[in-house]
Amino acid sequence: MKRIVSAILTLILILALIISCSESAVSSTINDESSEENDSTIVESQAETGRAQTKDNLPNNLNFDGAVIRIIHRDDGSNLMIEIFAAEDTGDIVDTAIYNRNLALEERLNVKIESIPFECNIHDGTPVNNAIRKSVLAGSDDYDVMANHMYHVNPLVLDNMFKNLLKLAYLDFSQPWWAQDFMEQVTLFDKCYLMAGEIGLTMIQSMYLIFYNQNLYGNYFNDDMYDVVLNDAWTLDKLIGFGKTVYTDVNGDGLYDADDIYAYSTTSIRLIDALLVGSDIKITDRDHNNIPYFVVESNERTFTFVEKVNALISDKEITWRVAESAQGEDDMLKKFSEGTLLFMPFTPIGAEKLRSMEDNFGVIPMPKLDEVQNYYATSVHNGFSAFAIIQTTKIEDAAAAFAEAMCAETYRSVTLPYYEVALKVKYSRDDKTSQMLDLIRDSIKFDFAYINEASLNLASAQFREIVKAKPENVASTLARNMVTCEKKLEEFLDKFAELE
Repeated sequence: MKRIVSAILTLILILALIISCSESAVSSTINDESSEENDSTIVESQAETGRAQTKDNLPNNLNFDGAVIRIIHRDDGSNLMIEIFAAEDTGDIVDTAIYNRNLALEERLNVKIESIPFECNIHDGTPVNNAIRKSVLAGSDDYDVMANHMYHVNPLVLDNMFKNLLKLAYLDFSQPWWAQDFMEQVTLFDKCYLMAGEIGLTMIQSMYLIFYNQNLYGNYFNDDMYDVVLNDAWTLDKLIGFGKTVYTDVNGDGLYDADDIYAYSTTSIRLIDALLVGSDIKITDRDHNNIPYFVVESNERTFTFVEKVNALISDKEITWRVAESAQGEDDMLKKFSEGTLLFMPFTPIGAEKLRSMEDNFGVIPMPKLDEVQNYYATSVHNGFSAFAIIQTTKIEDAAAAFAEAMCAETYRSVTLPYYEVALKVKYSRDDKTSQMLDLIRDSIKFDFAYINEASLNLASAQFREIVKAKPENVASTLARNMVTCEKKLEEFLDKFAELE
């Protein structure tokens, strides 16, 4: 069966090449008319981007003699499970892509994939951490590869739970399927213990963007919102200006309540992270020896950012504030779907709850700080899956080759079925929205402090509180908070330097 599936996948790639070159007409014998259009879109997109034809540098004759690759990971019954393993081909196009990817990997490397899930949601990783720590400290060989909550795995790095990836064969982090910015930020002293990229779908699912109501926008403005973005004019000032125009006291009661029309909504705390990255505010930089150090206090843009964000979220005519909770997020999604909210910051997963929305909606990146900033920057929620190879594995070569092959094959055959179908075809309402999603995905940025904030006194999260401080107290509050962060950074660097 594996050989049959592998042969079918090979045939599909050949057909994609034929279609892209227009050398001949290919007739389809697919009987399932409901999936024909989606499948055609994916094949064409793969041919256009060259993803399906992008080769990795793994040797062609790798054979690991049936080694079992044991992956310990989270399972929330949905997104977290499916990025690793699909027990069967359910007919859902993403499930099918994951299922076929794993069959192809097993066939290519002569390995067997064993999923070892631990029940927890996308905001947690503790059960996986506990299992890894218990196993490694006991010297047991229970797991080979880990996929877990990015924020939660940082302490495991400092406790020497993982292999130094730069010492392993087969991994090539220069390839397009790896998140280059992430890999640069987690590499220090010629050591690297975590990896991320298209190996896990949660990175794309977790990127912050802004949904906007196209119908509501058209009621107030004559230009095209996408043109505002593409003309590099989408800034915090532009968002604030929109807010002054849009607010409408629908029920005429003189109160700023849930019945009114607003330009923006936020939980005010967690979503500050997304605005921070969007404004290209650096928490850390690297010196000439590639050692990270804090720069946030010396950056004038820091204080400009705080001033602008305070103006945005404190103005009741612009921003409808919701609670920092799951209920608050549901309230925001409900208001947006009802057509009384123009801009809503969220992640692509939010699109699932907007499919019944009557108004047309689109997606755009987080706004820039100002027009001097020459690129958009996208933050990723820290609950996405980072991967590692467990310190006590006895098959490190097989595990490393598997990780490279899994990331490459996901890039070639899984990301587009998810991105093109789950985000664009099923949810998105027009071609320009698809273009925006490409822009957002390509602008993902990471900061050393954000990746390692569990060990750095939540350095990048300081802004969640600072933006609520009085303007005259911002500098002193930031300076006071960063004293502890500086000490934690020294401790982090000392521990990291001692790792194997």
